[in-house]
Amino acid sequence: MNKLDWGSFFVNILSVVLGIFITFGIQGLIDRRHEKKDVASALELVKEELINNNENLRDVIGLVGAEKNAAHSMLGNLGNLKKCDYDSVATWNTVLGSEYFFTVTDDALELLKSSSLFQKINDKSLALNIIKAYDYLEANSKAFNSHEQYKVSLFMEANTDKAKKAAGTTDGLDLLKVYYSSPEGTYFLKSVVDMSGVAFLREGMQEIESTIAEIESKQK
Repeated sequence: MNKLDWGSFFVNILSVVLGIFITFGIQGLIDRRHEKKDVASALELVKEELINNNENLRDVIGLVGAEKNAAHSMLGNLGNLKKCDYDSVATWNTVLGSEYFFTVTDDALELLKSSSLFQKINDKSLALNIIKAYDYLEANSKAFNSHEQYKVSLFMEANTDKAKKAAGTTDGLDLLKVYYSSPEGTYFLKSVVDMSGVAFLREGMQEIESTIAEIESKQK
């Protein structure tokens, strides 16, 4: 009788222990699945943010190209600037005299890092590439914004009262024509042409796009 009681006791204990292990095992499996889904969702947000930032980078590269084209057009027409129509000169002037900004959005990255999900990305190479991609974007943002600030400072230095006095007016086509024909204006145009290469903005673009592709491959 006693032997049967002890046997039943051990069987019951074993059943309880196995039940606990099974329960924790299943719960762990569920937790890992939830964690995997959370990481995948966070990476999706990062991918979309990188795509948007990369598109904005392409836009500012286009702006730098437009500045260079406007300066080239103005320089090419300095001898016959009086024959140019007002709309063309005004458009070139707007492109050259405006200051643009490129701001990188990193909300998704900050969310990924602050939620501790970043450490749970299994592919550590991907995690490192994500950080590098944002670093490249930040570097390009600073380079472009510095370029724009310098361009506008040159524009303001060249846009002096001397040109306005020579034109006999403070606005309109005559002012623009006299301004850009002046030594100050011509120097400004040549400076824009010289500094408006886009190679510095393309730095890291391949890495950014390869990181986007890498995230997409993980989602399949």
